[in-house]
Amino acid sequence: MDKKLVHEGSTYFELLTIYPYSSSIQRFDEISSNCPPEDLVQQDKHSIKARILEPEGEEVVVGDRILRGLVSFGTRFVVPSPEGEKEKFNILAHIEAVFAAEYSIIKEEISDAAFEEFLKFNVVHNVWPFWREFAFRSADSMQLPKPTISLMRGRLASKTTK
Repeated sequence: MDKKLVHEGSTYFELLTIYPYSSSIQRFDEISSNCPPEDLVQQDKHSIKARILEPEGEEVVVGDRILRGLVSFGTRFVVPSPEGEKEKFNILAHIEAVFAAEYSIIKEEISDAAFEEFLKFNVVHNVWPFWREFAFRSADSMQLPKPTISLMRGRLASKTTK
């Protein structure tokens, strides 16, 4: 993480809203929070993509354009497959969600590097608490084992479309 670029990127955007964009919770096999399998493993995934939204048919001015970052998170509970099976793991359940974070673009001409750092750090940092709450609440309501959702660290791969 380049702190200078993170700071630079944060001066170009103003947070408007964060909301759940889509989600999926599914149990594929017997699993319970009361008696999880001894060999239970949690696997996690995450990614981010961004899109610039512009009003149609109008002269676009600073503040009219919106950056929408879509951050995808997922956790699944798996157990090792019996020897000889094609797959390494049997999936017992998953919790997945995509959160949208929308920002007003308040300055133009951001460098690509500052934009990428903003996505990888600021957008994910803003959305992370929503993912944690969703994962914990979902696991509890579905009586799945409580997932381990650590503090946010690291960077996510990003993809931008205009």
